[in-house]
Amino acid sequence: MNFVQQIHFFGPINVSTAEAFRNMLLNAMNTQGLKGIEILMSSEGGDLNSGFTMYNYLRSFPLPTTVINMGAIESIALIPFLGADIRRAVPNSRFLIHNFTWTFHNAPTNINRVEECSRSLSEDVERYLSIYHERTAGAQQPIDARLHLTGTAAVILNQAAFGAGILTTVDSSYPVLRQPAIYDRIFK
Repeated sequence: MNFVQQIHFFGPINVSTAEAFRNMLLNAMNTQGLKGIEILMSSEGGDLNSGFTMYNYLRSFPLPTTVINMGAIESIALIPFLGADIRRAVPNSRFLIHNFTWTFHNAPTNINRVEECSRSLSEDVERYLSIYHERTAGAQQPIDARLHLTGTAAVILNQAAFGAGILTTVDSSYPVLRQPAIYDRIFK
């Protein structure tokens, strides 16, 4: 029996949730007769490194991948979203591209650490843009992601997301929830 495994990912992106996402992908790969995965996703973003790691895991998945925006894909969550082969969204969803921030968690800091963080943020903007441009190449109405990563935020609704190449289809139908689905308590 060939079927598509459904994975649910809702919540912030951090080390724990990226690990859970990886584990869900690995569990799906162990399913006999698997012909692809469908990820139902909504995330406010979070840790930059974890977002890039999730993208790389998804791009490494050996079968066709579909991701569906179930509410909001914000900040770094857009990067793993762009990792899927087919990208779509339900009717009332949105996307957000905005500035990156760095949190110091009340730790002692010196000028070298501040400079290191500044360079890291600059490089993360370039990594984001590289992935964004690769995965939205050929868009009919491109969005200047650099403008929104370094300036005013962009809230992008579905029609604009399709024109910008963020979505690969205008199909905004609601997915059918399937059992068994793979999920984890993402709020860790």
